[in-house]
Amino acid sequence: MRSLALVGVLGVLPAAALADPQAMQTRYSCERGVVIEAAYITADQVSYAVIQAEGRLVILKQAVSGSAVRYTSPAGQSGYTWWTKGDTAMLSWFDADLTEEVFLLHDCRIED
Repeated sequence: MRSLALVGVLGVLPAAALADPQAMQTRYSCERGVVIEAAYITADQVSYAVIQAEGRLVILKQAVSGSAVRYTSPAGQSGYTWWTKGDTAMLSWFDADLTEEVFLLHDCRIED
């Protein structure tokens, strides 16, 4: 798996997200030996998570959530959702045609 390079990640974000960005990179170990690399970028009061999932580089925008932080694809479209809370995370897939969400990874933890 390729490592997410923050410079490369900044190149795939919308132009509005590039105004004085703040970035952090984190690596998560999940069940079944899956590793998810995530870069979190905040610029102009908009936050994104860029994750490497199932062989794809996925850009998700922060959405309204309760006590966790939720990054998701545009509303109403099929796509991934990345949930984080403390040092844990979960990955799900929302199928817009079936209007159902399936959790792919439940137990991801930040690597030491």
